[in-house]
Amino acid sequence: MVPCEHCGQPCASEATTGSGFQFCCVGCQAVYELLHSAGMGHFYRLESHPGTRMTEVAPRTDFAYLDRDEISRKLLVREPNGLARATLHIPDIRCVACVWLLENLYRFDPGIGASRVVFPRQELTVHFDPNQIPLSRLVERLALLGYPPSLRLEALGKTPATAPLRRSLWLKLGIAGFVAGNTMLFSVPSYLGLQTSDGLARFMGFASLLLALPVVTYCASDYWRAAIHSLRGRFISLDVPIALGIAALFGQSAFEIVTGRGGGYLDSLAALVFLLLIGRWLQGRTFEKLRFDRSYADYFPLSAATLVNGREQRVPLTSLSVGDRLVVRHGELIPVDGQLVAGEGRIDYSFVTGEADPVPRTVGEELLAGGRQLGGAIEIDATRTVDSSGLMALWDRSSLASEEAPPTFVGQAARWFTLGVLLVAAGAALFWSVVDPSLVLTSFVSVLIVACPCALALATPFATGTARGELARRGLFLRSAGVVERLARATTAVFDKTGTLTDTATSEVTYQGRPLEERDRIALAAVLGGSSHPYGQAVRRSLGDVPPHEVLGYEELAGAGCRGSLEDRQLLCGSRAWLAEHGVLGLPTDAEDRASTVHWASDRVYRGRFEVVAPLRSGLAALFADLRRRLRLVITSGDSARDRDRLVHAVGDDLELFFRQSPRDKHDLVASLADHGPVVMVGDGLNDAAALERSTVGIAVARDVSVFAPACDGLLEAHRLSGLGDFLRFSRRILLVIKTCFAVSIAYNLIGLAFAVSGRLEPVVSAILMPLSSLTVVGLAVGLTHLTARWTIAR
Repeated sequence: MVPCEHCGQPCASEATTGSGFQFCCVGCQAVYELLHSAGMGHFYRLESHPGTRMTEVAPRTDFAYLDRDEISRKLLVREPNGLARATLHIPDIRCVACVWLLENLYRFDPGIGASRVVFPRQELTVHFDPNQIPLSRLVERLALLGYPPSLRLEALGKTPATAPLRRSLWLKLGIAGFVAGNTMLFSVPSYLGLQTSDGLARFMGFASLLLALPVVTYCASDYWRAAIHSLRGRFISLDVPIALGIAALFGQSAFEIVTGRGGGYLDSLAALVFLLLIGRWLQGRTFEKLRFDRSYADYFPLSAATLVNGREQRVPLTSLSVGDRLVVRHGELIPVDGQLVAGEGRIDYSFVTGEADPVPRTVGEELLAGGRQLGGAIEIDATRTVDSSGLMALWDRSSLASEEAPPTFVGQAARWFTLGVLLVAAGAALFWSVVDPSLVLTSFVSVLIVACPCALALATPFATGTARGELARRGLFLRSAGVVERLARATTAVFDKTGTLTDTATSEVTYQGRPLEERDRIALAAVLGGSSHPYGQAVRRSLGDVPPHEVLGYEELAGAGCRGSLEDRQLLCGSRAWLAEHGVLGLPTDAEDRASTVHWASDRVYRGRFEVVAPLRSGLAALFADLRRRLRLVITSGDSARDRDRLVHAVGDDLELFFRQSPRDKHDLVASLADHGPVVMVGDGLNDAAALERSTVGIAVARDVSVFAPACDGLLEAHRLSGLGDFLRFSRRILLVIKTCFAVSIAYNLIGLAFAVSGRLEPVVSAILMPLSSLTVVGLAVGLTHLTARWTIAR
């Protein structure tokens, strides 16, 4: 029968024809023509018959229910630019052709934007315009192409299940195990050295050959497919030597059985595939155990301000639920999707969309997680929890790629190692073809199987992934496992002073100026209540418990000051220079303009100033003494040089200090330092966002406010700042753990190769040793990382 041009299934006699090809059904022909009309005929050059049989596609009417509000709200995340994002589980994603097709969906409909496939999870994320293409039509389009999503509304918000993958693996294991047992049973006479009649021997041989066919074609299909894809891409993957070994065993066995020269090695072949699949299953179980795709709750040491009975309370993000009322101040991120119920929203979505201009929002409008409020305090009623809103995706969006594949160096090392293994296998076969031809196949296959470089590729992701978990348990939450390596190579550390080295939560505040009346306290508390600056917050706390009042026209300039109107009074709070720019009269001339001084004026008339003295955090002397052994240390601050003596007394005089630094100055300083080596920037995540983004590793110190910065690579709980030296030392030692795992893996391969080349190692034994080597390296990486954390980092 002629195979279907689209899916490869056999075509019946009544097969449809079109474009000069035959198709098994009208659906396959429709998809073939659709792809070519969209200029995507390249899909059929990526793999032979890559499509899915279209008779299994659900009818179009099945998806109309997806446009109902109560369902679409669960499936979609609305984005600030008017688009929507849907993450769907696609069980039929099988190969590179599937990935290519699904990541080119935009060619089919102008309403579809970017789409991205996460192959290990069989997950597709699509950005689209719901006004041009509703969700139901998007799903219909996917179903028409042969990739219907698995839509289980009870599982929304959870990691998509991988049951289809597990079922397929279990089925392959069952078939391979059944065939291995029966072919070994047929081979019992030869194991025992018993004589059998020629007719019975040939019957058992052909029976074994028949049983081995599904093992070679189906059970080993993943290895064939991966090897073919790598060869088409002109590179050597880890599966090439395995596929060659399977082909050599089957080819030699089939030749011996058909020609009557022997019984072949089909028992070894079936056992080999069975053990390879067991190794794949064990590695998959180990990855699941480590949970590389941890939830946001493991990494966000953040709290949110909620209103309960008119009083503000801080609660963990994990405690937020639909209906909670949140307070978001200037500079803070919106942690969940919600509806604006009080205040004027000016939302900066630059971290999400790249648009620099704030988006105005009024009461009743929807606000999306991940935006940053630029204005007075606003109140939001939560309509989603954190795990189902955009904040988690905002944090995770750049980490996924780094964790899905090992670093480039590891991939290159594995490819060169594989090429070397192929040369050694060919050399061993050539040698034994001259010395002892009976050992040619044994030595060739054993070399290919025993020297699989999987263990090399597993060392780095398992070591750094485990290290990431150990750091999280001790207060340092990293965006991805790859940050561990960058942290280890740092040569310079830059610290912001205010809010990072100082504990503004325990600041002492003194006031000089005209006596404060009750109306002044109320007005100042209302205006400073929207400030995100540590000194503004300190002054606000010093004013005591004041009922909240609405502020009109609130504005804040980072590092300078804020202003707003209340009861027909316009208040300005900030630096003396900020007040002078706004024409304030009566400014003092006898006081130094320091960042730790908050001046205030009412209706452009100067009223007084607040002096804020924030104590240095405990443990700084020991921290800097530890860090200066390996790093160049720099401290930057927007304050004047008045605090120089206090810092020098606390941390020493052999470091670089920069004062009166604006956010732009901090960015430029980090950029200049980064030209000479990797830089770790430690800031408060408020005025340091640009510097954090420019650094090699940006760490935001998480205090008791929502200071999460999407530009940062990690969050550090404020009370664990003194342990930063231990964290850096631990990351450096993780590189030693990786090198140790590499050395063990290479030593194992060299020893195994010595036995395999000599022809004294059977392929089945090699198949047992291969997964054991990978699991040994994984166990060594995980175990050494745990021990290193215990020895290096104080709890």
